[in-house]
Amino acid sequence: MLQKPLPKELWHRDRRAHERNREHPKDQPLYNLSNSNSSAIESSVVALRFIKDGTTDGGNGFFVNVPGTEQGVIFTAGHNLIDEKKNRTKNLEAWWQGQPAWVKIDDSQVRISRIYEANPTAASGISDYGAILLPKAPGTTYPGFGFALKLAEEERLEPTLSITSYKAGSNIGANPSTSTGPCMNPIINKNQLEYKIDTEGGVSGSAVWVGYNKYPTVVAIHNYGPKRAGPKYGSRGTRINLTVLREIFQWVGVFQENKRILVKSPSPPAPALGLRLIYSPDDQIIRVVVGESEPDRAALERFDVLPVYSSAVVGTKPTVEYGFRQADSSQESHWISWDKEWECATLASALDRSKLADWALKGKTTMSTISRQFDGTLWEVIVKADSSVVKPWDLDFPGAEFSGISYQKKGARTKDSFSTFVLE
Repeated sequence: MLQKPLPKELWHRDRRAHERNREHPKDQPLYNLSNSNSSAIESSVVALRFIKDGTTDGGNGFFVNVPGTEQGVIFTAGHNLIDEKKNRTKNLEAWWQGQPAWVKIDDSQVRISRIYEANPTAASGISDYGAILLPKAPGTTYPGFGFALKLAEEERLEPTLSITSYKAGSNIGANPSTSTGPCMNPIINKNQLEYKIDTEGGVSGSAVWVGYNKYPTVVAIHNYGPKRAGPKYGSRGTRINLTVLREIFQWVGVFQENKRILVKSPSPPAPALGLRLIYSPDDQIIRVVVGESEPDRAALERFDVLPVYSSAVVGTKPTVEYGFRQADSSQESHWISWDKEWECATLASALDRSKLADWALKGKTTMSTISRQFDGTLWEVIVKADSSVVKPWDLDFPGAEFSGISYQKKGARTKDSFSTFVLE
């Protein structure tokens, strides 16, 4: 017998998303820098030297703390790594504080933006970036600036910007210098920043950074001086946005593309058909689906997972946040917001409207937990599967969906719930 849909006024409160706006107000960035964290600046700056067009030349790079890898990741300008004739620079070496000598960089450690490598000229200037990947060495901890993808969504950057770099021809033991100036607001090109900071040859690849959440945080890779003389033009840098981080994180191996978030629990065991997270456009929340969803809803289970925030390396464990991104038909990004406040999870239209969480491996397993701070307490995301949210027989019905997202304090145990996940 066919049953009519239950009227919306009788839906459970978790499903009545049409009754209220399930998006948080925009977070206002907190621009500040603690003196105790400023040591990360000079230690993270890298001097480069190389041969380009047959001539000894130099540039800069900088370490960024990339969660999920033990490699050292140096961001730099693409034109430090390749010339306009598409020849890789030769005899590339790097030096940073604490190293007794220049470190030789093998060509296998070098990555260049796909767009810039295809046309390594100023015409591809907004894609003029690359990276140097250093292997993990026993006992080595690499330094690193912080980064915040949220800042790439800002239409204005009001705080003073800084560029910290080694001057051309600097020798081992030299100290980097810092120049400051304002960003040219509003930001017209979402892929490039302009700033009123005097720059000179040899500082390409330097970090353009701000103080954010008390830590030095990079916002651009410096690569060009002003387009032309005059007060309307400033020095330029490739903005560190989703396009840039996506490509660099793919090189590093920390960008997880088009993945499903699967409940994985050895004890108590998850239901035999499996449980996955899925976005429900009707309910405007993240729900749980049993087994395989209907073919026309399969895309709603798919997310890109990547680090979107890390504080700088200053001796304590950095604060890390991951983004779970789902693109709509127009490729606009929407991000999971882990809403402890509402005891659910939703999709936000921007990172600065979402409540982000850490995605951390549990011990030496392949399983991860999802956790976020709220009101001074660390909460874990859980999937509840008790009779208050789902009928027992529905757990044996492929495609059944229920509202099972909830939260528990870190280390707590909630009956008939699961707190570990894998990506598949």
